[in-house]
Amino acid sequence: MSIEIISIGDTGGGLVASQWVLHGTHAGPYFDGTAPTGRTLTLPGATFTQSENGKIRYERVYTDRQAVTEQLGFHT
Repeated sequence: MSIEIISIGDTGGGLVASQWVLHGTHAGPYFDGTAPTGRTLTLPGATFTQSENGKIRYERVYTDRQAVTEQLGFHT
């Protein structure tokens, strides 16, 4: 697995936004125990990290779960 950073920026007020793409191969069991498919995955996503007093207050990560199921061949 690797993560390619597309963009990252401080939006002000301690909020940092980043856009990225995860590249990987499904080589281990999925979260629900589904066996590895050996398929590759290219998953775009975004992360928003809020810091306060030098510490991370929260982090929100957004991805397209439908893209995962389609690329790995899972049926929904």
